[in-house]
Amino acid sequence: MASNSQQSIENNFSGGLKTEFTGLNFPENSCTSASNCVFSIIGDVNRREGFDFQDNYQLNTLTSPSSVAIATYKWNNVGGDGSTQIVVQQVGKMLYFYLSSNSTTTNPLSKQLLATTVDVSTFLATNAILSFDSTIECTFADGNGYLIVFNGQCDPFYVTYNSGTQTVTATRITIQVRDFAGLNDGLALSTRPPTLSAEHNYNLVNQGWGGGWTAISTSTNTIGTGSFTFIVASGLPIGVGSTVTARPNLAGSGAFITGTVTSYSGTTLIFTETSNSGSGTYSSWTISAGSGSSGDTISAWYNVLKSYPANCDVWWYYRNTNVTSNAPSGVFQPSLANTGYILPTNAQAPQGSIIFPAFIQDRTTYSGVPGLTTTSTVARPTNGCFYAGRAWYTGVNASFQATGDAPYSTWTETIYFSQVVQTPDNFSECYQLNDPTSSTLSDLLPTDGGTLIVQGSGPIYKLFPVQNGLLVFAANGIWYITGGQAIGFTANNYSINKISGVQSIGSHSYVNVLGWPVFWNAEGIYEIKPDSGNTPYGQGGFVVQNLCLGTILSYYEAIPLQSKLYARGDYDPISYTIQWLYRSTVESGISNRYTFDSALNINTFKGPFYPYSFTYTSASPYITSILYVNYPQGSTAPDPMFEYLTVYGSQYTFSEEKDSTAWKDWSTAGGPIDYTSSFTTGYKLHGQAWKLWWLGYIYVYSNNSTYEQTAYGIRGLWDYGTSGTSGKWSTQQIITNNIPNFGNVARRIKIRGHGKALQLQFNSVSGYPFNFVGWATWEQINQGP
Repeated sequence: MASNSQQSIENNFSGGLKTEFTGLNFPENSCTSASNCVFSIIGDVNRREGFDFQDNYQLNTLTSPSSVAIATYKWNNVGGDGSTQIVVQQVGKMLYFYLSSNSTTTNPLSKQLLATTVDVSTFLATNAILSFDSTIECTFADGNGYLIVFNGQCDPFYVTYNSGTQTVTATRITIQVRDFAGLNDGLALSTRPPTLSAEHNYNLVNQGWGGGWTAISTSTNTIGTGSFTFIVASGLPIGVGSTVTARPNLAGSGAFITGTVTSYSGTTLIFTETSNSGSGTYSSWTISAGSGSSGDTISAWYNVLKSYPANCDVWWYYRNTNVTSNAPSGVFQPSLANTGYILPTNAQAPQGSIIFPAFIQDRTTYSGVPGLTTTSTVARPTNGCFYAGRAWYTGVNASFQATGDAPYSTWTETIYFSQVVQTPDNFSECYQLNDPTSSTLSDLLPTDGGTLIVQGSGPIYKLFPVQNGLLVFAANGIWYITGGQAIGFTANNYSINKISGVQSIGSHSYVNVLGWPVFWNAEGIYEIKPDSGNTPYGQGGFVVQNLCLGTILSYYEAIPLQSKLYARGDYDPISYTIQWLYRSTVESGISNRYTFDSALNINTFKGPFYPYSFTYTSASPYITSILYVNYPQGSTAPDPMFEYLTVYGSQYTFSEEKDSTAWKDWSTAGGPIDYTSSFTTGYKLHGQAWKLWWLGYIYVYSNNSTYEQTAYGIRGLWDYGTSGTSGKWSTQQIITNNIPNFGNVARRIKIRGHGKALQLQFNSVSGYPFNFVGWATWEQINQGP
């Protein structure tokens, strides 16, 4: 049968691994399989280098790695010094610190371990009822020169570094908020009750009314003069010399005894009468602070009106004023409520005078009103960030069922943000500076702290600042927080917009790529970028794209969900490469969760994916974390690169991917372990995919300037054969290149066989690198079937 000849040139492998195409529509410049190869930014293919300890490494004996959480973080701008950088390592409950900015080739990162450590368990939530769980990973954020550490069972804490002594110090952060909710006291807004319940008393104090604590006593006393003894609750804010008032619990009686405290011990309160009203003997009393003067506005109101203020009454409305000049005299005058001059509103009075810890809302302690139910949780923030000059906290996945007088509460969808940070004290101040119940300074300031609720988010796993906004990654989607007019966030001008329903599953896989996030979830690897259309991203104009669609979706789906949850990665801006570490098989538990045997790379410039795999033995090291470390410039500094936290027995060090290992892993210890690098090209067809054809020769070109000698195996795979038993695989040929003085080497190779479709498979030769810049073929094609 007649045939004709044609030439073909392949010189670009920028497509990398692809799994989402058929044998008839496979894209050019791509591979059906790849392992331990690097698809570079210039379009060639190299064998990956071997993994081994750093040159001049040091093994560090730290906390045992057995069955505990392991994590790393790079702390930049340490202490506000842009040239100081620290690598933070978590092993269980302990944090270790490496002064990476001091690293040299002689004294690398593994030799920069600081003497001081931080025990995370010392910051266990103050109301925790359980011991510290060392399997829970910490997350980290840095800003203003500080490092903030988050762990869901501990209060967050900040770390400072003393460059003079090369020591670190950790300090607890107790997040404080204002109470803008109050309690359900069972009263209508405009009801002025004749008796004061603890709940209503609390609401009045929280609305700015003075005085306010109350105690109930069943002691029998007769109104008159002299000394009086009452049995009350212990722990009240009462001191010798303070003024108290006792009123019978009888509606409309108007009777009272006011006196000066002479003794308060345990539950026994004794005071000497200074004034009284009414008569009679009573065995049920309400005792409160003050006498109605000197700031006790609650008592003063009752003394005049024989009722207590309503939830709509604003105390400073009832100050005497000069009607002509409308200038307040500052004298509280409850009788104005009966004149008609001041009409009560039908709206809730401002709340939030009381400030308490966000996760232990002990209203009794912070109001002085006894007997109130505390709303609390042992959970704490699991993640946060620095953004808009503030510290942000979230991920408190907990709720509190309605108990006693405390309402149902949930923290899950709440984000806490501090006041603009001027000193470390601001880290805890997640509330507005001005008292919202004040008659003078009550405004919310742009620099204030506060809380945001992201309705419908579910658990929040990650906060990621992007230029003038903050991305919120949660179980039910992605939200964007920014200023209300597309400007930066302020406490009194912001917007919250949902930009995607893409769900998040954890906080570990996020990688910052030039200011934008790339992350893993259950169904794919997503990147977020600003929309190139007309919608400004400040108003939620983003593109949320699954990078696995049309590329490696089938490959990604085969990774266990638990492995996706704990995958971790970083970005090398020099090679434009993201690399994630993960397990290819389901973990058996915490004991092997961090024994990563795989890596997935993506070149963000050209876009190809390419995977690595690692083989471990019982005697070999294993990799647990990855960080890109850009050492300060200098003639003795190591090159910027990925550094891998490595466990060897019960010790730790750092490893690198480097070419001084005879192209094997762990040549220094526990090895050497050989590994195979290979890739198989896409399907080459002719005509309408039915013509038979065969190769004359293939000319394979390799870069000869980087390596002294390269070697590889090559074979042809015809007609979609999946194994050698198909009879469609040609015999593998081993090619060795050792031709000095030439930048590129071309080898002419005969590939046996024929068929309708051809793939080329390239395999490594033990102990040698390979490189491919392309090939050219001379092909013979039948003119008929």
